[in-house]
Amino acid sequence: MLGQKFEIKGTYLKSRENRVYLKLAVSGLGDASATTLQACDGTTLWDFRQVLDTQTYRKYSIGPIFKKLADPTFDPSLREQVVSRMGFSGPDVLLAGLRKKVAFNQKAEEMLDGKKVWVVRGEWKDRAGLVGPNQQPLPPTVPLPPYIPANVAAWIGQDDGFPYKVEMYGNVPSMLQGDNRRLALDGKPIGPKPTAAKVEPSRIVLVYTDVKINPEIKPELFGWQPPADAKGVVDETEPFLADLDQAIQYETARKKAEAAKSAEATLPGAIDAQAAPPK
Repeated sequence: MLGQKFEIKGTYLKSRENRVYLKLAVSGLGDASATTLQACDGTTLWDFRQVLDTQTYRKYSIGPIFKKLADPTFDPSLREQVVSRMGFSGPDVLLAGLRKKVAFNQKAEEMLDGKKVWVVRGEWKDRAGLVGPNQQPLPPTVPLPPYIPANVAAWIGQDDGFPYKVEMYGNVPSMLQGDNRRLALDGKPIGPKPTAAKVEPSRIVLVYTDVKINPEIKPELFGWQPPADAKGVVDETEPFLADLDQAIQYETARKKAEAAKSAEATLPGAIDAQAAPPK
């Protein structure tokens, strides 16, 4: 991606009663290294990050957080985003997200590591999610640059529906792109043809290996604790709850405004505004 190649390897466990364990390590970026770990024993969620020599520890008491998320004011999609942000989502949510965002128009049957899989391919339904928060939207008719993964492929198990592999990759630049020379009266380009820079399309591959579905996992595997000499441990429960309260207030105000607007539109005066005057 963007001229760099790196690899992220890790372990993911998920069990009943909101128990999760996710550990990822980045390699291939020279001397730079990074590790992230999220572990929840059903009561406390730990979030550990290490970038080079800097370590951060955050913890969340999930009981009051999930109680707040049960508020009916929350839109289901917003609740799903919060749960995903906390690390409680897995491959099933990834696959559901791809179904929402990608228009799959190709399907083939293959073998992957001895398993029968369906390979589905497609492109993003819209380009809104391919740019940053403050960036201009990408025009629908302009070819996407090669560093943007415009294409998506997924290898899904035929027997269990598990997404064993997901690949996103950019398009190879066309030889016709980049020639912006002015045209002469005879329609021929003026000047030498510019030399196109060699750009390797971005390619992101997610692979699940050693997959075990519905195994018995010992609860103690989720009971991670920071070392006794850990510094800067921060309890983020109260700030997180405050953010949720703000979201509830915003949603409440928005729904009241929509209800008032709908009621105003159905007032008798609005309905009879175009009626003929009495004789």
